[in-house]
Amino acid sequence: HNLALVAFMLAIMLFTTTCAEVDFDLDFENEDFDIEAPTPVASPVDSKYEKEIDSELTLLHRFVPQTVHNRDLDLSSTAGWTQRASISVTSNEAKVVRNIEIQNDDSKDMEEHKNIFQTHCADGDKYQIAIKELGLITSINPCAYVQNGLIDAIVFSLNPAGSIYTFAYQKSYTKFKKAPKKWVTEGLIRRITEGPRPQFKFKNYDMFGKQKLDEVEIKQQKEEEQPWYSRYWWALLIGGFLFLQMLAPAAEEGAEGAQGAGQP
Repeated sequence: HNLALVAFMLAIMLFTTTCAEVDFDLDFENEDFDIEAPTPVASPVDSKYEKEIDSELTLLHRFVPQTVHNRDLDLSSTAGWTQRASISVTSNEAKVVRNIEIQNDDSKDMEEHKNIFQTHCADGDKYQIAIKELGLITSINPCAYVQNGLIDAIVFSLNPAGSIYTFAYQKSYTKFKKAPKKWVTEGLIRRITEGPRPQFKFKNYDMFGKQKLDEVEIKQQKEEEQPWYSRYWWALLIGGFLFLQMLAPAAEEGAEGAQGAGQP
């Protein structure tokens, strides 16, 4: 009886040990498949610089037929370009644009500019503006100035480094107490900030976005996905056998006692 009891206790200890190992394997598996926290990328716009640097850009304009494409990068006066305004750009030491101001040419009054836009709107032409130093060109329907007036805005889009990479026309929504007598243009800045990039532990992905595994890892993964009783069936078999062996002597004693009581 003592031997059977010791064997039964050893089977219980072996069973609890295997269960603890299963829990440990599961915890390790979850930890292995975790994704590291993304590292935030600091925006250059938020950098702290005290010194400011001013630079000047030239805004050109012209009216052309609809057949002329924006890929025509000839910004010389022979191509019909004339200076419309000067652009004052304020940047910090990291060359991140902070402020933009536009001063239009005051050689013509509002009524004269309005008549020019009405003529080209009726002719079906397009209005082009360009930044000479950056080689950027954009086209605008001159009828937009006829409808919205000569109080406009130019939106300058910045890349993540804080430099100008494109610009576009926009209607101005600024309210004035008195109607301006000259052409007024606002300089607006639109910043594009790069978001955080997640960093993963796994490498070697296939075309379906799954991690490539070798045959050993695949076999190991299949074994880990099996339930614990199918992996440790041998421990359960030994424990059950020892348990039956422990019960067998008690059953024999009971049978012998019944036979002895039945004898005269």
